[in-house]
Amino acid sequence: MLQAGVRLPISAIRRQIADAISLVVQVKRTHGGQRHVTELVRLVGCNDQSQYLTETLYPALPPTEIAAAPLTITSSDPAQR
Repeated sequence: MLQAGVRLPISAIRRQIADAISLVVQVKRTHGGQRHVTELVRLVGCNDQSQYLTETLYPALPPTEIAAAPLTITSSDPAQR
């Protein structure tokens, strides 16, 4: 899009990105090589200032708490349950 020679406003590009991405999964690898989900974030959209609006579904935790933390959905949106 940016390299196609079409001059789109950055706000339009950010809106397209927000429409295309629904969920961001943050994964961390431990020293032992295991991977753990540390955070799930839902990308809701963009505001009038072209800032991304997000909702944390699974909060980031310190590495010592990751293995013991149960995966619970914290969304208030009933459609996401």
